[in-house]
Amino acid sequence: MKRIKYITILLIFTSITALFFDKNSEITIDEKREIHKSFLDNSPFNDYKKLSKSERRAMELPPNAYYQKMWELSMNPLTGRPEVEYLFRTRKALVDAEKMAPRLSAVPGENEQMQWIQRGPYNVGGRTKAMMFDPNDNTNETVFAGGVSGGLFKNTNISDPNNPWKLVTQNIPQNIAVSSIVYDPNNTKVFYVGTGESYTAGDALGNGLWKSEDGGDTWFKVFGGDTENPTTFISEGNKIDIKKPADQRSIDFLSASFGKALTENPLEKVVDLVSPQNACTSITSNISGKIALIERGDCEFGVKVLNVQNAGAVGAIVYNKNNGEADWNDGLIRMGVGATDPNDVNIPAVFIRRVDGLRLKNLINQGETIISMKKTTNVASGNTVVPGTYYINDVVTRNDGGNTQIFIAAGTSLYRDAANTVFGGDDYGLFVSSDDGTTWTRINVEFDGKLVQPIDLELGPDNKLWLSTTRDTGGLGGGLVYLSNDDISSFELKYQVEEGRRTEIEVTKNNILYILAATGQGGSPVVIQKAANGALDPSNLSLPDDKDTGISTNDFTRGQSFYDLVIEANPINPNQLFVGGINIFKTTSGGETAQGSTTNPWDQISHWYGGFQEPYSHADQHGAVFLESDPNVVLFGNDGGITFTNDGGASISTRNYNFHTSQYYTVSVAPRDMFIGHSTSIGGRDRSNNTGRNKSISGETDVFVGGLQDNGNMFQVDNGNMSTSAIDVSGGDGAASMFSQNINNKYFVQNYVYNRSIEVWNLNTSPATNFQINSENVSNGDFINVQALDSKYGVIYSNYESGGQNQVAAFVNWDDFKAADQNTNASKVILRNGALSSNVSAMTVYNNSDSSSSTLYIGTEGGQLLKVEDA
Repeated sequence: MKRIKYITILLIFTSITALFFDKNSEITIDEKREIHKSFLDNSPFNDYKKLSKSERRAMELPPNAYYQKMWELSMNPLTGRPEVEYLFRTRKALVDAEKMAPRLSAVPGENEQMQWIQRGPYNVGGRTKAMMFDPNDNTNETVFAGGVSGGLFKNTNISDPNNPWKLVTQNIPQNIAVSSIVYDPNNTKVFYVGTGESYTAGDALGNGLWKSEDGGDTWFKVFGGDTENPTTFISEGNKIDIKKPADQRSIDFLSASFGKALTENPLEKVVDLVSPQNACTSITSNISGKIALIERGDCEFGVKVLNVQNAGAVGAIVYNKNNGEADWNDGLIRMGVGATDPNDVNIPAVFIRRVDGLRLKNLINQGETIISMKKTTNVASGNTVVPGTYYINDVVTRNDGGNTQIFIAAGTSLYRDAANTVFGGDDYGLFVSSDDGTTWTRINVEFDGKLVQPIDLELGPDNKLWLSTTRDTGGLGGGLVYLSNDDISSFELKYQVEEGRRTEIEVTKNNILYILAATGQGGSPVVIQKAANGALDPSNLSLPDDKDTGISTNDFTRGQSFYDLVIEANPINPNQLFVGGINIFKTTSGGETAQGSTTNPWDQISHWYGGFQEPYSHADQHGAVFLESDPNVVLFGNDGGITFTNDGGASISTRNYNFHTSQYYTVSVAPRDMFIGHSTSIGGRDRSNNTGRNKSISGETDVFVGGLQDNGNMFQVDNGNMSTSAIDVSGGDGAASMFSQNINNKYFVQNYVYNRSIEVWNLNTSPATNFQINSENVSNGDFINVQALDSKYGVIYSNYESGGQNQVAAFVNWDDFKAADQNTNASKVILRNGALSSNVSAMTVYNNSDSSSSTLYIGTEGGQLLKVEDA
């Protein structure tokens, strides 16, 4: 039995240095640390860290909280955010430098002598949205696909599940976030790859549009990404200029979500007070032809603006009111219309701070006051703007009389209000090139005077372009569906989904429009609608009814419609469509139920763990593509890679051999000599088909395990220093993994999120046995938690931050593997000390050769290094 001993904590102050500190050399280390701590204490993710997956879905947060942790760990301590805009420029500089002066280096991967070796696993894929059958392959076997988490791949025999994918590396980043792939209809050797996703809150940052002119062998960038000098700036937002009296400072404002939109042409009028000043009842003062100044409070914003409009006002300014609450602040808000019909309001309305409202009121009382209002930007004042186009949500190529037009749906995004950083700023919208990508023009598609954020582009059989939208960084403009004119120089709004958010569309060969949309409607979070020939009144279709009892009948995406949402129609049979959320569904009736029938028109063709007598396909569907010459062949992209069918969905199987797009959090390796002369086996699941499978160990010297995003803890064994298959020995999200370094006690530690499930596989026995170390339902620690293993004394140290209390849990008295302890929690000791002043970010254990104890080192997000002696 091992016992944890008395612990003393010594604080070791370390100097945190980085290149960007040079320009701030006048700031002391302590001042830098204080600034950094302030940013961490006010992290925009503090309210999200402990949410469950279902709670994250309800808030439309991407399901993986790991990226939020990485955001905090990689922020510039002096600016409070990661400066990822420099990533692409730095990478290019390194590549250029290597071309100019090739050199041997001690850095792994930089020369032939130290090349990285792909270790796999070759049977596990990761999140995939973009796929394309190669139009130059007459056998219809070659496919290009890309991982949202990084990499463009090629497979030359997609029918064979054992044919490997190969990573495309010529002049294109190996970790590029691929979101779309298309080819030129007039020159099929020309391909385009769009990168980045705007709807996952910055998780998949792209780098523009890339082009190949040789069938996908080599690539170069033709649009977007970072600018030459990505200088960030603070948006000044939109302002009211006071023309009379002169020499007055301008006023920041935020436009309402209703009413007529301001344009670049200024609205210059007299501003006047109203009576009553809250404008909650009919206006008795003369404001005809003027802009009305209104105090907030006592009634809805829509009521106020409609009342002044009815009195003849040509604009409305609402200023803030102190409500007396302790947490009141004089910030800008975007006004909602309330119960008023937004179609009844046709004058512009803006909101200003109370301090500015009182200043305007004072000027009006002194005499005639004239102001000018106009829109100059889509980004609110105070936001940090990173210029450039980082998110290409979709790409379409169009044959225009023998000339090819390229259309891209460029998005903008922020890190879920993280430091109010906006990527793209005003650099988004619908762009077109008619000269092979040399020059680009934005086609202004606006709603209420503001650019919409396009999410999906589809060409109709008449060669017109359909466009659908998702919400912008202000939460507006989702659920819109537009149709272009013949030459695609302008667009008409055809339909607006009620409370629409992310909206996907599909147009069939007979010009039927399908709309699949996420909404803000509580009872209808997802809708499927259908309209013939561009009709303005689409009809609602029945939703797929998932056999999984954990998925509600009104939401086959299980709360993730902002994330996994796909609809695709057969290019030959317009009545056959596939939709995907958590699982995949098919209709052969155009989504319609036969008259008099109660049968759901959607047939389920997959299940995320192969349950309910449905074949296995990984959860969370993101894309689908048909082979145009044989629509029975379909590829589906999901969080587990690629699923394939060649019989229209009657049978499906994965196509992930060597498709290295999975995301590892941690990797742990057994000592090389641990299993010499020892044999055992361990059971798990092969994620290529989700079947049970054992891995045997019999003297191998290369044994390792790793935690993966949404793909469990993967266990691998080999002797050949090569890519091999793995089995998942846990399921769900894998997290911290640690192998014993004591060759006489053979085991490894695996984790689920937070401290909810810590387990140890005892490999001393044959077969291996699984021991519970900790099981709980609360969210102590981090989503992907930091741990350290002392395999000399059998102690697992785990970040156990709880309710703002920084602490470490030590799990002890378990490594003797008594059968009676197999299904019970191990003993837990909580370590606290005032020196541990911020959240744990790293831990490691040093075994003292001349001591009967170990030393634990703890690193914190605040830049501290703590030493725990006699651990």
